[in-house]
Amino acid sequence: MLALCAANAAYLAGLEAGLPDGRACLVAGTGGPLAAMLRRGGVTATTLDEHADILRAVEGPLSAGIVLGAAPVAELLEESGCDAVLPFKSGARLWKMAEWQGLRVLAAPHQLTRQLENKLALVDIAADAEARIPDTVTVRLDDDLAAAARKDGIALPRVFQPAVGFAGAGTVMLRTGRDVVDLVEHPPGGTAVGKLVEYVEGSPVTVNGVVVPPGVHGAGPEGEVLVGMVARQLTGIPGLTPTDFGSCGNDWALPPSRTDVASTRSLARNVGEVLAARGFAGAFGIDVVLPDRGGVPVLIEINPRWTASLALQVELQALAGLPTLLDAHLAAFAWHADDRAPLDQLRAAYGEEEDAGCTRNVAAASTVIAYNASGRDTHVDPAFEPGVWRTVGDADAPDVERVRDGWRFGDLETEDEFLALPAGVVRPVAHGSYLVRIVRRGPSAADPRAHDIRPDARAVIDAVLRRVSR
Repeated sequence: MLALCAANAAYLAGLEAGLPDGRACLVAGTGGPLAAMLRRGGVTATTLDEHADILRAVEGPLSAGIVLGAAPVAELLEESGCDAVLPFKSGARLWKMAEWQGLRVLAAPHQLTRQLENKLALVDIAADAEARIPDTVTVRLDDDLAAAARKDGIALPRVFQPAVGFAGAGTVMLRTGRDVVDLVEHPPGGTAVGKLVEYVEGSPVTVNGVVVPPGVHGAGPEGEVLVGMVARQLTGIPGLTPTDFGSCGNDWALPPSRTDVASTRSLARNVGEVLAARGFAGAFGIDVVLPDRGGVPVLIEINPRWTASLALQVELQALAGLPTLLDAHLAAFAWHADDRAPLDQLRAAYGEEEDAGCTRNVAAASTVIAYNASGRDTHVDPAFEPGVWRTVGDADAPDVERVRDGWRFGDLETEDEFLALPAGVVRPVAHGSYLVRIVRRGPSAADPRAHDIRPDARAVIDAVLRRVSR
């Protein structure tokens, strides 16, 4: 059995459907009501916020390493016969806990992923991949930078990105010298080093892929790079994130042009080949901007790990009868290799063809993620349970009501239904932290720029936000 491990259960819920015979269990830091619903559906699951004594002993963020090392999790994994763990995001502690429990970690070594995900490394990787990136300058947030801004010595507008971040946290648009001075005086997350990046006008998209290492699962001496679906990326939407470029979900119902799909997937393949040459294996994602003025896609970010968009993407692939990127990821680590789709089938779905059957042949779906943008801590209302919900009442200002259990896109039966997967109810949700995910049929992006959402999607998310926290 495979353990799916994350700080928040909502990031991996539904992924268990990609494994036959229920051979997965989900363990997480928060999301107790979601874990309870999973168990009602026959899925093995637990979260630390279901164990008050352990939660009281843990200070700070509930990382995957803390989750995996907790006594009730270790006991559950031993009872379930788990032999491996797929982490949403791994670190040194997770690897140590996995070794202690005799579990294989189905991810690239944490030292390598930390090096590759550092945004300052993007320049070197892009050069090797022959990828276009925005003009980039590494900076230190200090008095010298503030002085240069006061003297108009910095070309603006620019985007500041901290060296390491998640879901756009700490990424700031700088339009004036005053913005730069404010950034120096109030560095996001206390960071001291980052980069100033040219702002590229265009449409943000994301794509995931899998690196199969040389000699594994039939791959040749240089390995194999498989590239999946291209999705619009919702970013910086007011009310859903407190940051200028915070990631707010994905839309698979509004695909880019065939030319943009082909060029984006080609870029992802080139990046994957560079990652493979550096020893990386498994799932990765890249974020790209399709410039308004045309031309080649611009590489913005590399995520050398399992990404937040993959759980829904894997389900959409399975519903379309495709071998999934989960299957490809597990093949990359030769986990129960005989159960994995052969490499020729994976190539047919995620190979070099323009669409490779994996962008336009899936159900129209989108997911919107709301982070706490209130400016203060909040709590999820215990009365707001995860599951299938629907809109009721006035179409322009609807209310929502829970219909039944459900956590997969396939659980939606009618057009007015959607999934709502909130954060756990025990710990407060800090400003900027994950609050709730909504998965719905059809598009959510208002247009290809995806900086706003459609009125019907906005009405749903606003109704959920009114109900989800207290």
